[in-house]
Amino acid sequence: MGINLMKMIVDELRNWLRRSNDRYALSQLSERQLRDIGLDRALVLNEATKPFWRA
Repeated sequence: MGINLMKMIVDELRNWLRRSNDRYALSQLSERQLRDIGLDRALVLNEATKPFWRA
């Protein structure tokens, strides 16, 4: 039970870190890059300002 709980906690922390890094990277894209992937700045700002724990 204890090892399983620790693994779940570590996995969730990794998810939070990945999510935070992905949102930061998305926020650094240029307008042209955003257009290329079908996004706009408003959508990116909405996503980038979410707390790291929110999916």
